[in-house]
Parts: sequence; structure tokens; C-alpha cells
Amino acid sequence: MKASTLIGAILLIAPWASGARGDVTIDEALETVRRTMGSDLEVIRTRQTGRYYPKYRFFARPEGRRLSVSVDKHTGRLESYTRPTPLWPGKAEGTPAPSVMSVQEAERIAVAEALRLMGEDYSRLGPSKRSLDPEYNTVDIYWPQQLVGDPPRGGVTPGCTVKVSLVDGGIVSFSSRVPECSDPIPPKVTADEAVEAARKHLDDATATPARAPSLIQNQYGPGTLHWYVKLATAPPPPTRVVKADGTVEEVHISGAGLHLITVDALTGEVVGDSQAGGTEAIPPGESEEPTPLPSTASVIPSPEPAPNAGGTPAVPVVPLAGAGVVLVLAAAAVVVVRRRR
Repeated sequence: MKASTLIGAILLIAPWASGARGDVTIDEALETVRRTMGSDLEVIRTRQTGRYYPKYRFFARPEGRRLSVSVDKHTGRLESYTRPTPLWPGKAEGTPAPSVMSVQEAERIAVAEALRLMGEDYSRLGPSKRSLDPEYNTVDIYWPQQLVGDPPRGGVTPGCTVKVSLVDGGIVSFSSRVPECSDPIPPKVTADEAVEAARKHLDDATATPARAPSLIQNQYGPGTLHWYVKLATAPPPPTRVVKADGTVEEVHISGAGLHLITVDALTGEVVGDSQAGGTEAIPPGESEEPTPLPSTASVIPSPEPAPNAGGTPAVPVVPLAGAGVVLVLAAAAVVVVRRRR
């Protein structure tokens, strides 16, 4: 059977795979989940998440194993699902992982699942790659979003990742992104102007780009366009700690001079600033608001999302005795971890 014929057949059997336009209700989203994941799936909890891309998240326990499924609220597309990664007896003691299939067989499973759930959008994916996780004996088959347009930017073409366990041959997770705005938007702010806006935001004219700015479309919602600017600034002075014997010790916080600034490429406004140790800038966290369950599901309370950490408190110079020095060093480490997150 030709690939085009196979795609057409899948769309006829599963029209929800291509995602009908227009908001869907929670019951319609649940129907999509059951048609895709199994008609007897019993959902025990649900949430509505996503500030920029609203979605329904359904939680279930088929055969006693956790399952989380997300459906795009606007398109009705099943966007992702996740199951626990299979373990094996003796893993904690270092027993080598068993394998029931080769990486090539896992890749065929991943391709079939991507085709099943993405439908006609599967043909728009770029070349696939794979990444092995020897600790859990899994393989990720992924199709990264391509850089397109002038200047080149990400976030315009579809992307997909399927994780397959070589321990039992099952799919651990599936995730996809199919942008609603697929035409490249011309930026009104150049890369150099974005760097200057980032410097002005930091009030540091000497900050230097750690790499060339990158352009991302649709990250903050359909039709948005942003520059990600990574600037290196002079690190802050070390924290001075007075030890019990009267001597002063300087505590240096690593990675404190690296900022990831997000600049709106249409207005020039700075919309994000985070210190990091070399990771990509991440947009503000998504909110999670409780959503009423459909009549077929029972309610299990969901934990409230943890509030975002505020500004980094200064560590004063104080006399310390005994183990006090260790406590201050530990506090400094916590500050670094929180800022990196």
C-alpha cells in the first residue's frame, strides 16, 4: 500500500487525528481519548492547563498503571500521552536491562504511532533522529521542528517524539506539536535590536552575546514571534562569610552572570528574563486550573501548582560558629538551583 493511500485510510478511520478546528468540550475531548486509547478507559481525574495553548489533561489507571493524556482544547487533537517507564527485576542492584526488540524494531513502532496520531501532518515532519537512554533501556525517535523562513526560525513546522521501551516493546510516551500558524512571520525587530533591548533591560551596556540570537515563532501562542538572547554579564561579587575564628571566606555562586532574555520580535518588548547555566530560555510557567469532570468520571482532588519563586534574597555577612558555614553554603546552592529552574 502506498504511503498516501495509508494516510488517507487512517484519516477515514480516525478523523480526530487531524484535529477539527474550533473549541471542543471536555466530553468531546474525552471521546477522542477513548477512541484513541481504548473505549473502556476509565478517567479518574482531569485538568485544564496551558496559558498559551489550552488543553485538557486526563488521568487514568488502566491495569493499575498511570496514564496521562492531553487534548488540545482548540483543535481537538490528541497532543500527547505518557505512561510509566517499565523497570525490571534487579535494576536497583545494577542488573543489565533485558531487551525484547532491536532499536530498528522500536523505530518502526514509533513511526506507526506517529502516523496513527498525526494523520496527514505526519507527511510534513522533517527527518527523524533517535536518542538512547541506557539507564532505562528506552529509545526516543523524534522529528524536530525545522528552521524555516528568513531569518530562519523554529516553531513553524510540526514536531513529534515517541519514546519506546526496549524492555517490553511498549510505547512510553508520545508528544507532538502542530502549529496553527505555519507561515513564517517577518520580524519587525532585528537580532541586533533584540540584543540592545536585552542590554537595556539588564542595564548593562557591556553585556556580550554568548551566542547568536535565535528566533522562535508560536512559542507564546499562535502568531507570536520572539528572539531568545543569551547574554553574559560580569558576575556579582562573592558573598563574604565571617567564620568562627574571625577569618573571612568568599563564597562564589557559579553561573550567576548568564541571562536568557526573551524579546518580542514584533514590538521589541522584553517579556522574559531568567538566569541559567547554559539551558534554553523557557517561557513563563503554564497555569493549571481545575476543570469539571464529565459525568462519567469520579473526582480526585488535584494538588495546587507550586507558586513560582520570587527574587533571589541576598545572603548577608554574619558571624558564624561551628556548622554555620555549611548552612550558608547550602543556602547559596539552593539559590542557584532555584534560579536555574
